[in-house]
Amino acid sequence: MINEINIIREEIASTKSKHNQFLQSITDDKNKIKKLDDNIIHIEEARILLLRVGKKTQQELEYRISEIVSLALCAVFDDPYEFVIDFDIKRNQTEANIRFIKNGHSFAPIGDTGCGVVDVASFAARIALWNLKNPKSDNTIVLDEPFRFLDKTQQAKAGEMVKMISDKLGIQFIIVTHEDELIESSDKVFKIIKRKEVSHVI
Repeated sequence: MINEINIIREEIASTKSKHNQFLQSITDDKNKIKKLDDNIIHIEEARILLLRVGKKTQQELEYRISEIVSLALCAVFDDPYEFVIDFDIKRNQTEANIRFIKNGHSFAPIGDTGCGVVDVASFAARIALWNLKNPKSDNTIVLDEPFRFLDKTQQAKAGEMVKMISDKLGIQFIIVTHEDELIESSDKVFKIIKRKEVSHVI
């Protein structure tokens, strides 16, 4: 009888010990859940902050690039397009979509526009991106027929625009071109002629 009572006491003690372990485990799990909940809150706060910073950065980029490109388009065309960058989040990544606006209508750069608009816009966008670099790379930029699709009547304006950007930003442009109108604003002109398969600089 005494042995049975001792066995029961041991079982009760063992059950109490297991019960206390379960209670401690529940307390530990509750603490872990609270920490995870706190982490989730912090992560969400950080995500919102990053989204705000990203949005602000995108707006700044859009403004600085669009401003230079739109100014370049205005300098060359009498009735210019406005250059716009839209930032969209797709598949958890930010994508930049470029479009032109004219008379309240939106146009895709490739296919919907002509007359060298894309030439001028891509030139100005390259300069805008170069200007955003910190530190900047060398301030000499080589261009090969940068305005090949631009109408001859607007080549001179494009040359003036390049000269204006060169003076304002301190960039030296070396341009290879067959367009006489484009070189009117150049500081120096080197003509290259070919004689008997040999190029000569004049």
